[in-house]
Amino acid sequence: MGLCVFAFLIPGFGGLIAVQMNLFAYVMGRGPASYGEVGFLCSALHQLGWFAIICFLTLHVGVAFYHQFIIKNNLLNRMWFSKEALKMKFILSSFQPQISLIYTE
Repeated sequence: MGLCVFAFLIPGFGGLIAVQMNLFAYVMGRGPASYGEVGFLCSALHQLGWFAIICFLTLHVGVAFYHQFIIKNNLLNRMWFSKEALKMKFILSSFQPQISLIYTE
């Protein structure tokens, strides 16, 4: 849940920073970019969002490894493809339909 929230907040605050710096007009060639002081709150929340998403991602991977190697409940195997699904994929990929082309002159 936290990853999804921050995945939307980071671009939102980045957009607010771009509006404050007039970057959209600068990119379109309609005015100079403002290099003045950017809003402290937007900038701080943007940086905090990046830090939080890296922390949540690290925590997510760490907990998955904890379940796999410490608790040993095969969590990663359950998240991966089952043997039946891989077998079906192999069967479907080995099926090559025969198409015959008839040339008439």
